[in-house]
Amino acid sequence: MVLSGVIPSRTRRASPGSGFGLIELMIGLSLLAILASVAVQPVQQFVRARSVDQAIEGMVSALARARSEAMARAEVVTVCPRDPLAVDAVVCGNRLEWSAGWLVFVDRGKRGLIEPGDVLLMVIQPPANPPRVMATLRRISFQASGISLNAASHIDFVPEGTDPGAPDVVGARRACINKPGRLRLVPGVQPCSGVP
Repeated sequence: MVLSGVIPSRTRRASPGSGFGLIELMIGLSLLAILASVAVQPVQQFVRARSVDQAIEGMVSALARARSEAMARAEVVTVCPRDPLAVDAVVCGNRLEWSAGWLVFVDRGKRGLIEPGDVLLMVIQPPANPPRVMATLRRISFQASGISLNAASHIDFVPEGTDPGAPDVVGARRACINKPGRLRLVPGVQPCSGVP
C-alpha cells in the first residue's frame, strides 16, 4: 500500500566501476603533493631573485643620491649600513654587513657617525625576505666633487637561505664600486677586476 504523496525510496548499490576507492584517492593526493613541491621551488627562487633586485635598486638609488647631494651641497655625504640592533634609532652599524638597510646623510662631523648637525637624507629599508648584503667597506662617502673618499669596493647581494660562502650561489649578484663612485653589476660573486 502506497500512501498518497509519499514515494517509496529505492536503494541503489554502487557498481564496482563507479567512484574512487581509497587506493586511487591516496595515489591522487600523492601526485598532487609531488606537483605542489615541484612548483614551490621556482616560486621561491623568483621571490629570492626579486628581493636581491630590490636591494640592488635601493643601493643604486642610495649611491646616486649621495653623490648628487654631495655635489649639490658641496659637502661630504655618506652611505652607511643601518645598525640592526638599533630598532628605533637611526644609527650606522660598524660592521661589513648591510642586510638591515642603509642610511644616506650629510656627514659634517666624524665620518660614518650620525651626529647632531648632520642631515639624514634617506633611509633604505631591506625588502621582504631580505638578501644577505655584505660589503668590503663600513661606509661609502662622497666629497663635493662627487668622487668617493674611499677605495674601490664591492657589495655582495646573496639570496636569503643560501650560503654566502659557497662559490656559485644561484641568484647572487656583486655590485662593484670604483673610486669615482660608479657602480657596475656582475653576475654571481665574480671579481671586480677591470671595473671602469
